[in-house]
Amino acid sequence: MADFRLQIVTQQKTVFDRNVTALTMPGEEGSFGVLAHHAPIIAVLKAGGMDIRIGTEVTRVKIGGGFFEMENNKATLLADTLEGLKSQDGEDN
Repeated sequence: MADFRLQIVTQQKTVFDRNVTALTMPGEEGSFGVLAHHAPIIAVLKAGGMDIRIGTEVTRVKIGGGFFEMENNKATLLADTLEGLKSQDGEDN
């Protein structure tokens, strides 16, 4: 499976910036998934669980809502809050 770039940003800092294989997120209109080369999309996210797949490994995190954008094989998630993911500096979020 092809990968795409995911950047997760909270109000304080960028907490995640690397290639991923797939995402599943809680959208306001229902859960949805994203794979590489997805059509451009902007979505409002509600609070809930989000799955981040890198290869065969899946990490489940909890977001407190936010916004998601995918364009040109780059995804950006602006999260209100985020729990269960180690940031790039090694701190828990």
